[in-house]
Amino acid sequence: MKFYKLIFFAICSNFLIAQNSICGISPIEKNIIGCLTENPNVNILNDKTLKYITDEIGIAPNFVLKYCANTSNAIAVVNPFQKNKRYILFDGDYFFFFYNNDKYAAVFIIAHEVGHHLNGHTTHSNNASIDELQKQELEADYFAGFILFRLGATENDIIKTINKFPEPYNDFSSHPKNHKRINYALKGFLNETNKYKTELYRIKDLLKNDINNENKEREFEELIKSINNYTLENDIKYLNIAEYLISKIDDGSEVFRDLKAYINYKKGNYKDALDFYIEEYKKSKNIIDFNQLIDIISNIQEINPNIVKILNDVETSSSDPKIIFDLSYYYWKKLDFAHSKNLLKKAYDLIRYTENSLLKSDILFAYGRALYNEQLPLENRNFNFAKLLLQKSKIIIENYPDDIYYRKFYNSILFHLANIYKMEKDNDNAIVTYKQLLLNKLENNDYKYKSNAHIAWIYFEKEKFPEAIQYFTNAINSCEDNEFLKDYYFLRGRSYLLNNNYDLGMEDLNFSCKLGNKDSCEVLETIKK
Repeated sequence: MKFYKLIFFAICSNFLIAQNSICGISPIEKNIIGCLTENPNVNILNDKTLKYITDEIGIAPNFVLKYCANTSNAIAVVNPFQKNKRYILFDGDYFFFFYNNDKYAAVFIIAHEVGHHLNGHTTHSNNASIDELQKQELEADYFAGFILFRLGATENDIIKTINKFPEPYNDFSSHPKNHKRINYALKGFLNETNKYKTELYRIKDLLKNDINNENKEREFEELIKSINNYTLENDIKYLNIAEYLISKIDDGSEVFRDLKAYINYKKGNYKDALDFYIEEYKKSKNIIDFNQLIDIISNIQEINPNIVKILNDVETSSSDPKIIFDLSYYYWKKLDFAHSKNLLKKAYDLIRYTENSLLKSDILFAYGRALYNEQLPLENRNFNFAKLLLQKSKIIIENYPDDIYYRKFYNSILFHLANIYKMEKDNDNAIVTYKQLLLNKLENNDYKYKSNAHIAWIYFEKEKFPEAIQYFTNAINSCEDNEFLKDYYFLRGRSYLLNNNYDLGMEDLNFSCKLGNKDSCEVLETIKK
């Protein structure tokens, strides 16, 4: 299947269809127009899949799903002759033939088209660039991933579905490569508020019996929609709407107190959010979302004594490895590495003999990183144990090849393993591991320029200056931090000089000096003398 969306010039057809611009239209495109113009009300489908999707985002199902044969596609389209009525045209025979055994394929496809409508892609002009067209496709994939989460799919379901789509021949298609689409769909699937929204929908069902007033019920539905809109668009105006709606229906229950704490947290009103958690802990000795609490207190300067008490209580009494791990992260961010390491040791002891899991991998990785932390004196670093823990973490993650966690953290493990090899002067293994990392897809650009720089430094120390120049160049091209750039230019400049390339060496040293590297300035002064 190929999702191609078309935007017709008004002078061609007066229809807006996401995405490619056409005037000389193909037979399929003529058929699309025919599905809308000949009789716009024929073959209207009352499809439950579409209702599932609209129910999950709290809106009326005001999209018309219509069968449109011989298009081999699904297309989001606005019909200007019907007051911009929103259609989703669907070649049922095509999809049933190719995807009849995949229960989530139709859901993803239709949700993708709904995403085009909700993101305003069907009302945009037709002169969008390839980059903009691909961006629109990824936004629609993000929405579809979010919907599949709500309907109980797994990450593997998303990956399996998108991998069935035809792969574009190059990067100049209106559609991105499938790996990019998978990444964005999984972002929607794993959106940071999904956990919260799951709870919100559970609450919604529980409250239905308590809300007898029709107006209040309507306002609660609007509240749900506002939270969802904030999730999709990250626009604070939706949080303001949610606050207003809460003020209309708040009955003082825990549900609404939790909602208000969440909104305060998202708006950066950390003090008000903390008040809720403090009160919650006083009542029940429990924190609903300890990770969220940690995130809040990590963003404030002064720590309330009540919060200190909560943290101390949790540290001494909790036997939950996830909570202990979250607490260790807080102290790590506060640069209290000794405290963080002690907590990680406790978390490690709690999961040491448990079955392998992603949480166990998390703890092994963090504890390994803490044991060789460069902030520690060299004599206090335990390279061997750190390396063992990181290797165990790596083995666990390799059993989750389709999990987004794999793509996010596998590279982190490789980077820190390579760092240990480098510190141990095991240069061959260090270079191999850094290069393996660079072959992977890197979401963290720090790993890219730092790995190149580490490889370059190893070659520099080996007096292999052409190789050092190559990798310092790679580091420079991928680094945007002047604090590192000034050093990379300095080291590349020295490499050029030692490789008997005086002009390029001086050029790098001059630039490094201008960026603030004092060593470069001193070398230049020495050369001038």
